[in-house]
Amino acid sequence: MNLQKVDRKQVRHLASRQAYAQVRPASYMVLLSALDEGWRIVDVELTPAKDQNGYIFIITLNHPAARLLQEMTLPCNTMTENLLHDARQSA
Repeated sequence: MNLQKVDRKQVRHLASRQAYAQVRPASYMVLLSALDEGWRIVDVELTPAKDQNGYIFIITLNHPAARLLQEMTLPCNTMTENLLHDARQSA
């Protein structure tokens, strides 16, 4: 058996990098949860952000069984674009 000496500082650094890499904005997680609960994307609008630093998505969701509409905003970034693309493909 080949055992190597492990540097605890390096292990902590790698663990913290992995945890940070998996952090997603709360609004992104809310959208994922809504889609899992049966909400459907009705409309997506790309609009300038109010702080004029980029763009945001305004997403309108519909829950067919509850007959509810909900609007939410998400930052325009690659992660959000990929999620919206995947949601449209599966619809």
